[in-house]
Amino acid sequence: MKIAVTGSLGNICKNLTQQLVESGHEVIGIVRNPEKALEVESIGAIPAIGSVDDPEFLLKLLVMRTLYSPWFLLIIKLLIRELTITVLETLKQMLSKNRE
Repeated sequence: MKIAVTGSLGNICKNLTQQLVESGHEVIGIVRNPEKALEVESIGAIPAIGSVDDPEFLLKLLVMRTLYSPWFLLIIKLLIRELTITVLETLKQMLSKNRE
């Protein structure tokens, strides 16, 4: 199974990542810092450089069906929130232009 783990080098998730790799899963380790990619590779995972704060990055992971995270619902909520804010800001701009 393909699994992406956020915080793949953190205190809890590093052990989880290693156990998943040892169990034969293809694990994608999400890290923000490109310099951490080698460390992700050293525990047997595939590095993915990005942030859970970046909706585009998360969408790429979702499209690939690889997202696994203890905070999965939170991530989805953040994506929805970001998209909602973007839509509302666009509507607000459109309305202000129509009033001019």
